[in-house]
Amino acid sequence: MKPLFLLPLIGVIFLLSGCSKVLYSHSEVMDRYTNKQDVVNQFGLPTQKRSGEGIEEWLYDYGMISTQRGFGNVNTNASVYGNTANVNSTGGYVTQFNQYQRYIKFTFDNRGIVTRWSAQGVDMTIREKSTGKTVLAIGGVIVFLVLCGVAGANSN
Repeated sequence: MKPLFLLPLIGVIFLLSGCSKVLYSHSEVMDRYTNKQDVVNQFGLPTQKRSGEGIEEWLYDYGMISTQRGFGNVNTNASVYGNTANVNSTGGYVTQFNQYQRYIKFTFDNRGIVTRWSAQGVDMTIREKSTGKTVLAIGGVIVFLVLCGVAGANSN
């Protein structure tokens, strides 16, 4: 009889983890940043910069620092937010980027326009909690538990 009650418990864990709605996918969020000023306003100054052959690349390391910024009921991870630092600041240039496990990298053309971005281990998806799905999931689990209890009582 005990294994029968473990099933709903496992189901609750899976159901509650999926009770959110994606407002903007990772790609949609990243595509919002079209120039250097947009990137600096959102992420601050980069961890490392690299330039050559008419392009400039900025890398943001997410392996060490992570803070949360809330958008109402939505949370997104990033290292620095709301920084209005000067886009033309110097320093931080390297000939080769260090190897990071979690990062975002932007590539700019010579006009400061984002031509490409890449990310590894960072998800900028913006989600909204879905209260309706949560209530339905919990209600379904309660009904299942009651039915299991009734079936167990009738089997004795």
